[in-house]
Amino acid sequence: MIGRHLRILGASAGVALAAGVAPSGARAAEHTVETVIENPKDHPPYKMEIEPHGLIGFGRYHRGGSIGAGLRINFVLADPLIKTINNNLAIGTGADAFIGNNLTAMVPVVAQWNLFLLSQFSMYIEPGIGIGFGGGGIWPDLILAVGGRWHFSEKLALSIRIGYPALGIGASFFF
Repeated sequence: MIGRHLRILGASAGVALAAGVAPSGARAAEHTVETVIENPKDHPPYKMEIEPHGLIGFGRYHRGGSIGAGLRINFVLADPLIKTINNNLAIGTGADAFIGNNLTAMVPVVAQWNLFLLSQFSMYIEPGIGIGFGGGGIWPDLILAVGGRWHFSEKLALSIRIGYPALGIGASFFF
C-alpha cells in the first residue's frame, strides 16, 4: 500500500518537475528525469551527508522571526530501510544559531527517512528533538520537517527543509 502511494507521488512530482524545469529543444534529451522510487538503491551511494544551511526561525523561541545559519551531519543507518522502494534511513545532528531579539542556538538530533523519487530529486521526512540555548535558559523542543533535494551531481544537491522550528535552505554534500 505504501509503495503504491509512493509510486503515485513520485510520478506526480516527476511530471510537475519535468514540465517546470526540463529544457526545451535539442538539450531536452540530455536532461531526462526518470522515476526511480521502485528501484531500491538506485541513487548515488553515500554514508554521510554534510549540509550547511541558512535559516529563518519562527518557532516559539523566535518571536517576530529570526535569521540564522547551521550545519547538519547525517549518517546513513539503513539502505534501503524498506526493501521494495528506493529509500534509506539516516540519523543526524548538528547545530543551528539564530539572531533575532536575542541570540539562540539549537542542537538537533533527528531521524531522516529519505525517499529517492526521481533521478534528480529526493525528499525526506525528519522528526526529532532539539536542545535550545539562549536568553539565559535551556529548553527541549520538538523538531518536525519535510524537505527536498535537487541533485546536481552524485556529490552535490540543493536542499530545502520546511518545518518546525525553522525553514532552511542549503547545500548537501554526499560522502
